[in-house]
Amino acid sequence: MSTNLVLDGAPNFRHLGGMPTRDGRRIRRGRIFRSGSLSALTVRDLDIVAKLGIRLICDLRSDGERKAAPNRWLHDQGVEEMHIDISADLRAGDTTLLEILKREPNPEGARRMMLQTYRNLPAAFARPLRGLFARLADGDCLPVIFHCTAGKDRTGFLAAIVLHALGVSRETIYREYLGGACREQLRESAVRAMTIHFGGMVDASIIDVVAGVEERYLDEAFSAMAASHGSVDRYLEETAGLDRSQLCRLRDTLLE
Repeated sequence: MSTNLVLDGAPNFRHLGGMPTRDGRRIRRGRIFRSGSLSALTVRDLDIVAKLGIRLICDLRSDGERKAAPNRWLHDQGVEEMHIDISADLRAGDTTLLEILKREPNPEGARRMMLQTYRNLPAAFARPLRGLFARLADGDCLPVIFHCTAGKDRTGFLAAIVLHALGVSRETIYREYLGGACREQLRESAVRAMTIHFGGMVDASIIDVVAGVEERYLDEAFSAMAASHGSVDRYLEETAGLDRSQLCRLRDTLLE
């Protein structure tokens, strides 16, 4: 399966199959996909994803985001939707994050807001991870798509820790996080979010920061997990239940 699945209505749609792990294996193709919003899929897009045999859509958006932009899907195909409300994101209207930017409405404030977003993500994800990783290890939900609105921050964090659990190197995780995202879609999503929460036009320099991905953002998330649990492995063991047995099951399911 090609790793370059281009969807007109979801240009940030990406396939994680084929990525190498430190023990010489690879992620099975056609098992895990990540995306931004699925609300604008075209007829052509729906035909493409129908062939993927998706069984679970893991939607990380808030209730408000889902109501404003419902996923467009062929519901007669028996696809399950798992709603995991991760509100630690500008687009979800996290008030503590919005206050940072209101106090400092410039690129420096926007970057501080983004860094705080990533510091918040490990705690925001802690509760739902156990159930999600159990499903992934069982394999009954595969193939799976996980997505948020932009497919960048919440989705990027989840992709990073799934890849870490599978044994993908930190270097490869960062390369996946930094590459492949559709910059135009990310800017459009950032503009919509800023307009909703602040009204009117927002300076382009702020949009550039909010729409961007930087190594230091993901650094903050990894540092937060290490600070709260001692290491990323311990974070996954204590929040997602990934002890040695469960981790082996997960890797047997998703690696070849």
